[in-house]
Amino acid sequence: PVQTPVAGGQSQAPDEVASEPVVFQLSLPKRDFYIGELVPAELKVYLRHGLNISDVFTPTLSGNAFIIGKLNTQPNSSEDMMIAGKPFRVLTWHTTVAPVKGGEYPLNVQMDVLVVEQVRRRSPFAGDPFDDPFFDRFFGGSQKKKVTLKSKDTQVKTLSLPEEGRPADFTGAIGQFEIDASASPLDVAAGDPVTLKIIVAGAGNFDRVKAPELGKDLGFKTYTPSSKFEPFDAAGLGGRKIFEEMVIPQNASIKSIPRITFSYFSPDDGKYVSVATDEIPLKVSGAASQTPQTSAAALSTPQPSPAGFTASDAEVVPNKLLRGSATSTLEPVLLRPWFWGLQAIPLGGLIAVWTLLRRRDRLQRDPAFARSVSASRAVQLQLDALEKALKQG
Repeated sequence: PVQTPVAGGQSQAPDEVASEPVVFQLSLPKRDFYIGELVPAELKVYLRHGLNISDVFTPTLSGNAFIIGKLNTQPNSSEDMMIAGKPFRVLTWHTTVAPVKGGEYPLNVQMDVLVVEQVRRRSPFAGDPFDDPFFDRFFGGSQKKKVTLKSKDTQVKTLSLPEEGRPADFTGAIGQFEIDASASPLDVAAGDPVTLKIIVAGAGNFDRVKAPELGKDLGFKTYTPSSKFEPFDAAGLGGRKIFEEMVIPQNASIKSIPRITFSYFSPDDGKYVSVATDEIPLKVSGAASQTPQTSAAALSTPQPSPAGFTASDAEVVPNKLLRGSATSTLEPVLLRPWFWGLQAIPLGGLIAVWTLLRRRDRLQRDPAFARSVSASRAVQLQLDALEKALKQG
């Protein structure tokens, strides 16, 4: 497998570390980039003893010719070392830088951090046994301060991708990649779907890695593939991109899924590279099974009557309308209105019972509601008696 490149070796501590309490450094493996190339970068913060960092804010690059990758709030590594005879804590982050336009530019990084400084509380009494760093660790105080760190300018040059030797299937991928493919199932009928899985793995700018296309006019019907990226490192420089696509062989003459090519530009070699998958054997039989269609001649020929029907009954044709616009007796029961009407009867009964129970419960718990109902009933009885008297003159 392709190995993920790392920032160029161990970076040397900058000279200003000897005089400054906090120093920020950007390290790059080279100075010439290609547009779209993903370059590993190393950010280091040198902290004098007694200082630490509690929060890290999003870093920014100078100008608009570059973009920087994501940065974790916690460093990838932390170590204590002696520099110029003084103790330092060195925090290291690994990220990426990508140029987006050509030219020569000074590159630097700015990053806001919260620096925590330990404040020692010395005893005013000479020889106090509590005047010791051990007790400062528990009883000492600390203070926070927001600091903007800026690295020195690094002069870099960005280049456009060459036109010479560019393959027809190149879609912009830059880095070092390999490709593999698999398919399932491998024994199908013409018209049946096959899931094609393509994996592009390596190191580089995976945002520019597009799905390789199955060659046209090969007897396959293809669809838009899905994709997902699985990183191998925190910076996302190394990883693999997985594409899944449904392809449908159109005829039984197809014997395999042919080799699929993928082209990328190698910034290390300064040239284009094409890689390909192996051919995948495929067994395709005749056309996929379909629902048989009744021919016009068969419809015009008298058919034997099904059991339980007399000769006078209308002709039965499955999934078709009977003569005279009546629905076939073989029509699924679920499609008949009366079936759903029968299902509504018990549901309506349940709703009625639930309503009565709620009303009775409310009459018992709500005296005001009960009096209202009783008064309404008495008024209705009086109205009924009055209407009866009027009818009798």
